[in-house]
Order: sequence, then C-alpha cells, then structure tokens
Amino acid sequence: MEILSPAGKISSAYAAFIGGADAIYIGGKSFSARASIENFSNEEIESIVNFAHSIGKKVYVTINTLIFQDEFMDAVNFAYFLYTINIDGIIIQDLGLAYYLHKTLPSLTLHASTQLNCHNVKQAKALIDLGFKRIVVSREANIDTIKEIKALGVEVEVFVHGALCVSYSGNCLLSSFIGDRSGNRGRCAQPCRMKYDLKEDNKTISSNSYLISTKDLMRIDQLSALEKIKVDSLKIEGRVKSDEYIYVVSKAYKDALLKMDKSIIDEDKNQLIKTFNRQFTNGYLFNESPFKLLNTNTSSHIGELIGKVIKINNNRVSIKLYKDISRLDGIRFNNDEQFGLSLEKIFVNKNPVEYAKKGQIIEVINIEKADRLLDLDVYRTKDYLLTKEIEKQIKNNIKVGIKAKFIAHKNQPISLELSFKNHNVIAYGDIPDIALKTPTTKERIIEQLNKTNEYPYFIKSIKIEIDDLYIPISSINKLRNEALEKLRQSFIEHKQLELINYEQERFNLNNDLSPLAIVNNINQEQIINNYGILSYSSFDNDYHNELRVNNKKNFNSKNELMHFIVNKENDCDLIGSMYLNVTNSYALDCLYHFGFNHIILSLELDFKSIQLLINDYYLRHNQYPSVGLLTYGYFDMMIMKSCPIGTIYQNQNIHCNKCHKHTYKLVDRINEEYRLIGDENCNIHVLSNKPICLFNELDELEKLNIKPILIFNFEDEQKTMDIINSYYEKRNIPNSFNGHFLKRPL
Repeated sequence: MEILSPAGKISSAYAAFIGGADAIYIGGKSFSARASIENFSNEEIESIVNFAHSIGKKVYVTINTLIFQDEFMDAVNFAYFLYTINIDGIIIQDLGLAYYLHKTLPSLTLHASTQLNCHNVKQAKALIDLGFKRIVVSREANIDTIKEIKALGVEVEVFVHGALCVSYSGNCLLSSFIGDRSGNRGRCAQPCRMKYDLKEDNKTISSNSYLISTKDLMRIDQLSALEKIKVDSLKIEGRVKSDEYIYVVSKAYKDALLKMDKSIIDEDKNQLIKTFNRQFTNGYLFNESPFKLLNTNTSSHIGELIGKVIKINNNRVSIKLYKDISRLDGIRFNNDEQFGLSLEKIFVNKNPVEYAKKGQIIEVINIEKADRLLDLDVYRTKDYLLTKEIEKQIKNNIKVGIKAKFIAHKNQPISLELSFKNHNVIAYGDIPDIALKTPTTKERIIEQLNKTNEYPYFIKSIKIEIDDLYIPISSINKLRNEALEKLRQSFIEHKQLELINYEQERFNLNNDLSPLAIVNNINQEQIINNYGILSYSSFDNDYHNELRVNNKKNFNSKNELMHFIVNKENDCDLIGSMYLNVTNSYALDCLYHFGFNHIILSLELDFKSIQLLINDYYLRHNQYPSVGLLTYGYFDMMIMKSCPIGTIYQNQNIHCNKCHKHTYKLVDRINEEYRLIGDENCNIHVLSNKPICLFNELDELEKLNIKPILIFNFEDEQKTMDIINSYYEKRNIPNSFNGHFLKRPL
C-alpha cells in the first residue's frame, strides 16, 4: 500500500519523502481546496515531480474545487500542463472538468476527489465510466463498502490520518453562506470548529460547546484490515500542517506498514499524540457510533497529559509530573479557557532546571490569576526536544539506494552502470593506464563512487571488474557524475499533448419551465398538487426523492431525484439535485450524457455566473439546457453522520430517534439558529438559518430558461399556501435572503 502524504510547500514535500512517503499530493496556485496556503507554482510543480520521480516517488496534483464557467479553460490548460510534465495523477472534484479532460485527453490519469463523496457502489461505477482510475472514498465509508468498490477493479484511496470534515465532503455550504468563503472553492473558514449552543424545543440544553467539531482520524491500528482488502493508497490529511507534523505522521504510518510491530506502532502513536490531536477516532471503518466522533470540549490541539496542578502560591503554580518535561515545552491547562504558555523557566525545589523527571514537582512562575488553575490537568502541546530532533531529521539530504557495476579492462574505456526502479544507465569514461607501480584498488573505487554529493542516491550494492590498472581519481569522479546525471535524467519525461476534439453531443432535453417542489410530508404534497405543481418526496414511489447518502443497490422508481452521479437505469427520469454541485456547462454535458433529464444548479453560483453558464451551453449546443434553480426553501448547509444530539446525551446506540420527537437547533455566536433534521439512516441535516427566496427574480430566471425549484421542510399547511401564493405573485417572503444570487463567494 502506498503512503500518500500532504505537502503545502516545497519543504513539506521533502519532509514527507524523508519520513517515508511513497507519494505526495500538492496544489497549484489556483483550483486547490487549500487555497489559503502557499501551494506550488507551475515551475515548482515540475521541479518536485522531476525530483520525486528520480527517487522512485509519485506526485499527485489537486484540482479539487468547483470550477465556474469563466475559469473553466484555465483549469483545463493547467491540467494539460500537468500532463506534459508527466504528473502521476490529478485529483478532481468538478464533474464537468473530469468529463472534458477524459474526452479530450483520455490518457491523463484522473483521481476522484473525496469531495465527490463516493460512498456507494452505484456511484463508484459511474465515476469509473467517467474515466476515473482511482477513487478517494468518503471518510464515512465502512470496510464493506470500500471492499465492494475495490472489487470493481478501480484503485481505492482511503484517508487514514488527520482532520475530519464533520460534513460529508463536498456537501458543506456552511462556510460559503456564513462568511462568503466556500469550502467547495478551497476557502473554508471552518465554522464547524466554532462554539455553538444546542436547543431542544427552544430550551438550551448545551451552551458554548464545540458541538460539530470532530476528533482527528487515526487508523494506524487498522492498516492490516485495509491491506487485506487490497486498498491501494493510505492518505494522510494535512496540507496546512507543519513540516514536522508531515514528517512524523508519514514516518509513523510507513513504520507501521513495514513492520506491523505493536511496540513500534505504540511508540509512533505516542509521537502522533504529541504532534497534533483533537483526540483520536478510528472513524467509521468498522461502523463506529455517530455519537463518538465529536470532541465538544475543544477544537484545537490537545497534546498529551503530563501532569496536574496540585498547589497555588500567589502567582506560582506547582505541577506534579506524570511524564518527563523540558524547558521550552509548551503546556496547556485543561479548562474552558484552555490557557497555555511556553515554559521559559521551570523550577524544582526553588532551583531553575532545564529538565524535570516523571514524579517530580515543578513550579511555574508569573502566572496571572493562578487560582483558577488549581486541580486542573496539564497537557503538553509542544515537545521541545522532539521538535528539535525532527527539525534535525528533515534537514537531512534524501538518498535512495541504487545498484552499480564498475568495469575497467585494459585498452577499454572504464564504464559505470547504475540501476534503480527498472531504470538502467551506463556511462563510459577514459581508457586507463597499465599500473606501473600500485594499481587502483577496488576499495578506492568504491570510496569515490560513494561520493554522490548533491545527487539523491547512495550505492547500496556494487560489482567491480578491474584489471591491474591505474585510474586517476579525476576519471572516476567524472564517470560517477556522468552516470548519476544520466540516471536522474532518465526519470524526467515530458509528454506531447495529443488532444481529441471535444465532441458536442446533442441531447433531447425537456425545457418545461413549470415549477417543481420537493416536499417533506403528505400535507405539503396535497397542497402543492392542488396548485398543479409537481412534487418529489421520500414517500412517493412515482416521483421519488432519494436520500442524500444512500447505500441502496437498486433505485426502482420511475422518476428519481438524485443527489450524486449514477448511471441511468431502465427508462426512469433522473433529476440531478443542487448537491451535485454543477457550476459550469460541461458538468451539464456530463450529467446529460449519464442520462439525467434535468439538473438543479449549485447554490454556489451567483447570477452572472449562471448567465455565463447558460450562454456557453447555448452557444455550444444551439439550445437551452434543462436546468432549475432553488427559488424558495431552507436548504442543507451540511449533512453529517456525526450526531451532536446523541453526543450531548452520551447515547450508546444508533437511532435514538430524539431528532424525530423533538425540535433541535444549533445557535451560533450571533444568535442565528440552524435547524437539525435527522433522516432514517441517522444522518443529521443542518438547515440554513433562513430560506432562500428569489420570487422577485422569476422574470430574470425565465429569460434564461431556468425552472423554479421550491423546497419545503417543516412549513405547516398555512405557511405552505402562503409561500405558493407569494410565488405566483412574484413577491419575496419576509425573513428570507437571496443566497449568493447577487454576489460571488470567494
């Protein structure tokens, strides 16, 4: 199995390789889901690809954001550039980009990003048909689902370590609508890591807690299970993390994979705890309870427990140590305040010391309001000595072992053959002289050949054939350098673009502009139908709204509203929901090709972007696309498997059904309320604080041939009728908003 590590900058890439990573994934300056970090220029990408290949490693590049129409060809050209420098794979979220690249450059290796939320076999089959060679499965997928997807013959990549998105990936709009920073566009502000209150039937049952902040993933104990089902790649999260973190985690998983030794794994786990953790979880690989993945106490690094405050004397704090500690370590006191500091000075028996041992009592001075810290547990958040040792390790030059064969016979040029990873090169040098006195020894030749200097190689085995000859040191050095350069250059490959013209398929589209509603109960359905509006629901077999997260093998209804890509079966009509994240006209081509009859556009789009999308489709196809747009409704800000309700109640079993018996709301720091709705599979939907309403814009949408879509969740009969009447009057309802319609999020 491949150890796949993150890198947000050049130094992180080297740290990953030194730690033992077999491959890294990086982002360019655009279209990266980690847009806030340094990332790599095109020149840096080419350089790191050439270096990685020269030492037998791989590089994958992320283009894992949604692509708007006016960016589309820039993303395509970036992918083409990556192909020419022999990239090992491109990680993609956008369906339109994947479709376009597979049609125009089918030899380009595409990986389906976890942002595509691949969580079932039917979806995986569609992604394989779309040209993906590897699927990064949903973090929520269990071992049986992963096994089924792997059995399809596709490469499978599984996250094993790092931060978890609380929402199913690619399905979170919280940051986009709270702060105009779209997670699907690489700008997530991480509102899930903030504090919230939880209300039950309008009564607060939890205050000021990290209600939707997940623990970190750690699957170092589960590698044998993943190896058994032949997972191809073990992925580590953390492109925003430090070089030291990337080195430690890469090394820990490489050690665990190579040795499978419990004592070594336990030692590495201790370093993982020290480096960064928000508490750890195994995730859902073996169907962990959804009530055990959240850490409601903190959203930041916890560290390791190293002691307890046993005494306060004015501004002096006495700590009984459970573990050794060093001056300049970072510590934190475990209370609501999570107060922390760097140990600039520590005292034992009133004497300043550099180190203190387990069992000793240390004093820390000059702590304001020290009384608040009595009896608190103390955690180490930075191990100074460990950090210094890691810094030393990642400054080492990367060297990989190669094989060599040196031949020197009289009257023939000396030669050096080098071999590494099925690459063989040979270089020829000077013709040596017959030794008149002392011949050049094998030991001297080996000594000189091992001086590989800046080259990333060392000679692990060598064969020497030599007559009694005198070979100048300069000749050996020259031959060595020529052979090493030949070997390095043998891994550098540039490909020629051989593009296929993008075929404009003609689709039979239904441009009916009558409204369509998605309803939640029978009363809403009856009212909607009385107005002559077609409705989809979870309980209607004729016009069925599938679950957003669905592991069913068969969808048998005549008309299906789908939230993820599948292959069309039978003669059913497929409608693609807004959660398919369609933001460009080529994504429409993709879904129409797969048999979808109608597509609801992404809520990430603003009006100008919608215009560009529609106009581009019309120019290419000479017909309007069959699309809709949410014009009324509360929508899912996120959908998550972790459950804050059961977590607060410390539930042990799945399906407590509290969310079906009571009304629950998350309340943020500015008192905005977000309704929590549970589905039949115990997934929690976090609804928007206000409904979108674009009734004032219906005339503009009609000009663009866009079908109005209305979503009803918890509206009662009277509210439902009021909304429909407002729709026909083209009048926005009170306390609504227009989403991103008039603004473009970052």
